[in-house]
Amino acid sequence: MIKQLKENKAITLISLVITIVVLMILAGVAINLTLGENGVFRKAKQAKEQYGNAAESEEQQLNELYTQLNSGESLPENTPTTDAGTEVKLPDNWAKQTMRYVSVVDGKEVTNTTKVATVYAVSTGSGESVPVPYGFYYVGGTKSSGVVISDNANDKNKYSGQENVGKDLVGNQFVFIPCTIENYTKKNDWGYITSGMSWDTSTNSAEKTQIKKYGGFYVGRYEAGTSSATFSTDINAAVSTSNWQNACYTTANASAESKATTKAGDIPWFHADYSTAVTMSERMYNKDTDYVTSGLITGTQWDMMLKWMSTTADNSDLKANSNWGNYNNTTLTDCEGKYVTVNTSNGTTSAWQSNTTKTNRYSGVYALLTCGASETAKKKNLYDVAGNLWEWAQEYVNYSSTTNLFSLRGGSFGNAYASGPACYRHSNTASSTGTIRGFRPALYMK
Repeated sequence: MIKQLKENKAITLISLVITIVVLMILAGVAINLTLGENGVFRKAKQAKEQYGNAAESEEQQLNELYTQLNSGESLPENTPTTDAGTEVKLPDNWAKQTMRYVSVVDGKEVTNTTKVATVYAVSTGSGESVPVPYGFYYVGGTKSSGVVISDNANDKNKYSGQENVGKDLVGNQFVFIPCTIENYTKKNDWGYITSGMSWDTSTNSAEKTQIKKYGGFYVGRYEAGTSSATFSTDINAAVSTSNWQNACYTTANASAESKATTKAGDIPWFHADYSTAVTMSERMYNKDTDYVTSGLITGTQWDMMLKWMSTTADNSDLKANSNWGNYNNTTLTDCEGKYVTVNTSNGTTSAWQSNTTKTNRYSGVYALLTCGASETAKKKNLYDVAGNLWEWAQEYVNYSSTTNLFSLRGGSFGNAYASGPACYRHSNTASSTGTIRGFRPALYMK
């Protein structure tokens, strides 16, 4: 019995020793797996470090991306030696700052600001920058001669670095009129207003916002044209006695897809009433999809345009007795494009004819020309301001007991200089039309 107890005790001790040894082995393995070179803790630490590095790297990459987007690091500064037509860094006030939040792998958020703009900056030479709306392209010109932009990429930089921009372009063209906000709020009466007439001297706040931001605005380079319009009456046909006052080229007789243009060589949109001028100017660019909106030129814009175009301190070159424009007492030289002769008594016209003899074609004859046909009627890079047609402007006018009139600016082929200089304010009711009435669109940068 005693011998059996001793044997069992020996077995128990041996089992205990074996168990302890096994546990020690397991503990060693566990410790090694946990704390060793390839242990769980070490791997967890390495994973954490790698995770953190990845997060830091991603955050850095995102910051670098936004920095590049925001500051335009790839674009040069505009200096006096920068070539005209070069895209340069955007001035801060031409864009707005928008906060952006981007989550990264560790749940952190990268907070950054992004510059959002509807324009880009282009050098015009001599260190000057001009805002060009997206969807438009710098063609040529300077701020003093008139920067011309086009909505067709084929016109891009065609006259880059040149003050004088040619007419052989394919897109709709606009000219930048530089001005300060202080000057923009000051309209001129020019001393050429019908006795008894009063006119709206206020300036739209939306216009002021644009001028304050960009230091200028864009107006159509030419009177509004008709090449993108379809009418119920053929625009190339003669205007007869029966329809010359029937608004054949107003909105009511144009297709829903018809748009105005501002291109050289187009037949101008004559016979326009005020509603047509407003509607067709606004229809040129879609306010929801384009980076600009368009509208009829305003009275303030017209006055600022004239001040910028003037070459004399007293603006006398824009007033009566000057020799500028398409008027009935003018000999227009070097004219091109098409023309119609106009009956002086009732405003009827012949059919449009090609001008094959360019010199002195219109001496002593009432003649309506295509847009930009006369170099004589050009100032800087703008055409048709002094004639070819009276142009509707967004400006209320009161005359004697008649109210709700709108101003017409710029004179026409049917007026002599003394009675209708470029600065004169003519007026009529919104529904009135006739052979001598057209309009000019303007661009509004957002």
